[in-house]
Amino acid sequence: MKTAKNGWEEALQNLLQVQAAFLAQNTETNRDLAELKREWLELKRIDQELERESNQKFSALMKVMADFAQYLERLPEALREKIGFKKE
Repeated sequence: MKTAKNGWEEALQNLLQVQAAFLAQNTETNRDLAELKREWLELKRIDQELERESNQKFSALMKVMADFAQYLERLPEALREKIGFKKE
C-alpha cells in the first residue's frame, strides 16, 4: 500500500515530467513560429518587389499607350496631307 508521502512524491514526479514535456513542446513550437515568421517576411519582401516591378511596367505601358494615342490623333490629318487633301 502506498503511503501519502509516496503518493505525493509520485504526483510531483509526474507533474515534473509533464512540465518538462510541455516546455520541450513549447520550445519546438517557438522554433516553428520563428521559422514561419522568417518565411512570411521573405514572402512579404518578394511581394513588395513584385509590386514595385509591376508598377514600373504599368507606368511604361501607360506611356506607350499615351504615345500611341497621340499618333492615332494625328493620323487622320497626316493621311489627308499624304493623299493631297487640303485642310478646310
